[in-house]
Amino acid sequence: MDPLVKGAALEQQLGAYFRLSGYAVRQNVVMEGKSGGRHEIDVLADKSDGVITIRVAVECKAWQQRVGKEVVAKLAMVMADAGINKGVVVALNGWHQGAEATARSFGIDLWGPDDLREKLGAVSLATLNQAGGRRVAVDALAGATLPLDRLQSVLAARSQGVLGLGAEHVDWTELVWLPFHLVKVSQARPTSEFLRRPRVQAVATWNLYSALDDRLWKRLSQDPVVSATDVAVAMPARTVVKGIARRMADSTRKWNEVVTDRAKERYRAQLRALGIETPVSQVTVDGARLVAHPFLVGLLSRRGRHRFVAINAETGQADTGVGEALTQESAFVQTALGR
Repeated sequence: MDPLVKGAALEQQLGAYFRLSGYAVRQNVVMEGKSGGRHEIDVLADKSDGVITIRVAVECKAWQQRVGKEVVAKLAMVMADAGINKGVVVALNGWHQGAEATARSFGIDLWGPDDLREKLGAVSLATLNQAGGRRVAVDALAGATLPLDRLQSVLAARSQGVLGLGAEHVDWTELVWLPFHLVKVSQARPTSEFLRRPRVQAVATWNLYSALDDRLWKRLSQDPVVSATDVAVAMPARTVVKGIARRMADSTRKWNEVVTDRAKERYRAQLRALGIETPVSQVTVDGARLVAHPFLVGLLSRRGRHRFVAINAETGQADTGVGEALTQESAFVQTALGR
């Protein structure tokens, strides 16, 4: 998508979001400030309760690169000159650390990919990122993939059933970078030694959860190497990390509160499914980021029933859990991929 067209599409979607939130919205507004200077504002949103009027200026940056502090500082100058209450810088691909510090000092909000995903919806965000065949920047867990023909042969074998019975038709296949939440989890585990007071041991793990259904995919003992990579097709995330963190905290609290063996086992199973081992006294999320991993994704059908198969493009192995997540979220997946 042409950068100008992409920026206009982002402005349109943000304008619609503010309208749905009860604001009167104008786009590409030119305002004259107290200094006599003229300022163009991408989205200007007003809301009044009859006593107080809130005016929000939104600066939209659908750039491939991250936004710097100069963008934030410029919006702060415009707000001061034009008498605007609130400012928002929307950065489709995030921002540099200096921009965050500048925004904090001026009271300006920064909306990045996660914020847009919550406000606009993942499919709308994917459309902005991928329309027109433009390559998408992802934080990749794996770089090189196996040859496509080898992956397709593995997928085709999965469609044949046992001895040819129950064979399925392969409707389509595509190499897709699927989203995962990479979460650093700190676990406080009580330990006891003979004739010594109980101690608490801190253990850190890096857990990968599918960003389609929050299912645990892998549990790592160290931070994996991630590299920025431009790819042809990347699936947007459907979930956010907050849900995973909340489930961790709730299950940990309940595991420590209950006393019966049956209840303990129930919450132990919930924690194990989240990548947490017991006994555990406290669990905290110390950091999270969205990463991507390549899979050959295929839609298979038989007698009106459909399912997805996912072949790990790094190992060449079918991943049942990822395939189930894709099938469970079939409507989301096909919409996001334009199928």
